[in-house]
Amino acid sequence: MALDVLTYRPGRAAARVQCPILFCICQADTVTPADTTLRYANTAPRGEVKLYPEGHFDIYLGDAFERVLSDQIDFLHRHAPVNPTSPAPTQQQETA
Repeated sequence: MALDVLTYRPGRAAARVQCPILFCICQADTVTPADTTLRYANTAPRGEVKLYPEGHFDIYLGDAFERVLSDQIDFLHRHAPVNPTSPAPTQQQETA
């Protein structure tokens, strides 16, 4: 079971993902190399890619976290609105 992580390659399934999918890729990632992840992401029919200059764990803190979170929230507003019959709120509506 623990050795399964050595052969775990979720990117191989990207081409079969039919729903919108967001790939947040860290360009300085030494755990999950960006070039490999980008290659898989480009096979997803409805994939969106956001690139960040940070390393793998750097996006969980500070300004990097805020940028990634903002991109993820934007993605969710566009693809999974709270009320599917209403348009996603604009940024101006969110802060009002």
